[in-house]
Amino acid sequence: MTAMIPLISTSSAISLVGIDTITYDDVVVAIKELKSTSTIGIDNIPPFIIKGCAEFLVYPLLALFNLSLKTNKLPHAWKLTKIVPVFKKGNAEESKNYRPIAILSPLSKIFEIIIHKKLVPQVKNVISSAQHGFMTKRSTSTNLLCLTDKIISAFEDNCQLDVIYIDFSKAFDSIDFGILMKKLRIIGFHVNLSQWLFSYLSNQTLYVYFNNVVSDAFSNTSGVPQGSNLGPLLFILFINDICGKFGFSGCLLFADDLKFFRQIRSSADADLLQNDHDNLYQ
Repeated sequence: MTAMIPLISTSSAISLVGIDTITYDDVVVAIKELKSTSTIGIDNIPPFIIKGCAEFLVYPLLALFNLSLKTNKLPHAWKLTKIVPVFKKGNAEESKNYRPIAILSPLSKIFEIIIHKKLVPQVKNVISSAQHGFMTKRSTSTNLLCLTDKIISAFEDNCQLDVIYIDFSKAFDSIDFGILMKKLRIIGFHVNLSQWLFSYLSNQTLYVYFNNVVSDAFSNTSGVPQGSNLGPLLFILFINDICGKFGFSGCLLFADDLKFFRQIRSSADADLLQNDHDNLYQ
C-alpha cells in the first residue's frame, strides 16, 4: 500500500517555494560536485565511474529527474540505503552511542545536490539567524562568537549571563514526517514539492552494515537521512520555529545543539529564564 501524504490546509500558506524543472546545466554541475572518493553506494556504482561517463549520462538522468518531479515520486531503487554506524563516545558496546550515516546511491546524491541547490536560495531568508548549522558563512565559530559577545556585554553591565544547554536525543532520527510536511506548507512549499519530499523521506528500505555483517532490511518510520544533502536542510527547517518559544531569552542553534541565555540581575530574571525552559519543554 502506498503511503499518502497528510492532508494539509493551505489557507494560511503562500506557495513560494517550488521547483518547476531541472536543466541540463543543473545535472552537469551536480555530477562535477559529486565526490570521486565517496563511499560506493548500494548499487555498487563508484562515483568516479559516473563522473567519467558524465557526457553519456546527463540526458538520461535529466529525463529521470524531471519525471520524478512531475510524478512527485522518488524511484524506489534510489531509496535503498546502507546505514553505517559511526561511533561517537561512551561505551562502544551500546548502540545508542553510534551515529547512523546513510550511504546513498550516487545517482540519488546527484539528484539531491540539484534539489538542495534550488531550495537553499528560496528558504535561506526563512531560517532563523540563530541557526549556525549547515548555513553558508555560519559555523561553530560564528555561533561561539555570538555567545562570547553576549557574555562580554553581561560583564560590562556588571551582571551574570546564565546559559542553558540542551541536547536533543536522536534528533535527526525522530523527525515526524507529518509534522514536517505541515511546517513546510506553512513556510510556503508548493504542494507538489511537499509531496516529492514526502516520497523522498518515506518508505525507504534500509539495512545496517557493521564489521562486515549485514542486517535484515527494514523501512523507516521517521527521521531524515544523516549523510545526505537534503536531510540537514529539512531538519533545520523542522526545528526553525523553536526560537519563537523564547519570550525572555536569547538563543543560538547549531543544527540540533541549542543554548539559550539571559542576563541575570535578580531572582525575577532567573524565573523568566526558567519560564522559557518550561515553554521549550512543552
